[in-house]
Amino acid sequence: WAEFAEKIYKRMVELGFRPYGSVGSFNYRVTRMSDMPATLVEQAFMSNAEDEEKLFDDNFRGKMAEKIYNGIIDYLKYMKD
Repeated sequence: WAEFAEKIYKRMVELGFRPYGSVGSFNYRVTRMSDMPATLVEQAFMSNAEDEEKLFDDNFRGKMAEKIYNGIIDYLKYMKD
């Protein structure tokens, strides 16, 4: 589901996170046995002080959820075309 992950990734970068790329070669339990599009989104990291500060902000977490939603919509539009 690389294209699905890429659509969400592009939206997440709009929030000002440092671009780290979209990785699709891992076989995580939550995504490997699915016939439906699936992706694992890591928005921010508690090990990064700047990210941790953002994660404590309710408004910012809401913006992250919006970007994930918009990425899903982008993917659905892509699949429709």
